[in-house]
Amino acid sequence: MKKHNAETRRSRAGVTLTELLVVLGIAGIVMGLIAPVILRVRKTARDTHCKSNLRQLYNGYKIYVSDNAGKPPMVQNRPSLGLSKLPGVADILKPYVGEKVLRCPLDHMEFYVTDGTSYELNVMIYGRMTEEPNSMIAAIRRATDPAAVPMFYDYEPFHGPKDSGHGKNAVYGDGHVESL
Repeated sequence: MKKHNAETRRSRAGVTLTELLVVLGIAGIVMGLIAPVILRVRKTARDTHCKSNLRQLYNGYKIYVSDNAGKPPMVQNRPSLGLSKLPGVADILKPYVGEKVLRCPLDHMEFYVTDGTSYELNVMIYGRMTEEPNSMIAAIRRATDPAAVPMFYDYEPFHGPKDSGHGKNAVYGDGHVESL
């Protein structure tokens, strides 16, 4: 009878160290295989979030122009440089798009903190530098194919090295978004 009790106690004792190590080893291998996939999915999600932000900036810009008798905004791109007294893009478009839209989720260079946005407006085509219309710039705007010229784009290649083909995201004058 004592022999039976010893066997019963041993079966209730739980998992052996060897079994635990095998399970932990298998879990480690599975995590090693899944981790790169998870990182890639997270980066893709951030890239998609950025593209959504650019599309919303495009819509906010269009509403701004409509509200201002067809005139594009008079802005400077990087207010932190202090090159002019004009307001920044963020100051003009924040009421139209909200603050969260102005920040690229991959902006680790802190442009959002210094300039209020992670995105740059192509002011030569979609902005104004002065109240006076410049006939040469107006002619360039009329001759420009909106589908060929970016309107807003990332300040820097937040989405990878420039030579990877996916450094910056941009929204074009016709509203489509793609990677530069």
